[in-house]
Amino acid sequence: FPVTIPSQGIQDNAVTSGKINNGAVIDTKLATDSVTTAKIAANAVTRPKLEAVGQQISSSSGAFTTNSSSYVDVTNLSVSLTTIGRPVFIALVPDGSSNSSSIGVQSTADGTLGALFKILANSTDLGIIQIGGDAEGGFSGPAISYPPGSIMMISTLAAGTYTIKIQATVSIFSASSNAFVNYSKLIAYEL
Repeated sequence: FPVTIPSQGIQDNAVTSGKINNGAVIDTKLATDSVTTAKIAANAVTRPKLEAVGQQISSSSGAFTTNSSSYVDVTNLSVSLTTIGRPVFIALVPDGSSNSSSIGVQSTADGTLGALFKILANSTDLGIIQIGGDAEGGFSGPAISYPPGSIMMISTLAAGTYTIKIQATVSIFSASSNAFVNYSKLIAYEL
């Protein structure tokens, strides 16, 4: 016959896990933060129970253009992201306005047209994307443009807080090139 013993009749630490019926401990009987990660079965945590990804999205670049011979920050394409050391996804996306989003380079004269776009975390270069071509035959104003998502990468960053940003230059190309970023936003989040 089962016997009911009031809690004041049981000594502290007298009940072992072997004496607790399966399913007898319910969530209301667990203290807050009492279940540690080591006690959670593999694959037991489902997507709805995970913390939201700390995604950061910049303001729009607007219609940014530069013919600088050194790297310059692209207007508004900068975010601050705190990581715990997992890989970080970084990309440009359309800004959601009715304007056309693109990155590219435009020539103002004959010759080589090209631009470089750099992704940085604080002052560390994470990647450089080059686009370019030839503008010959007396044509002035030809352009090469790509979707903003052409600038995309996954980078492994140590745990910490980073300013992630995009810079542009036409440094290795003719001064008759203009790099542009139209109506795009920078997005960064830890995977």
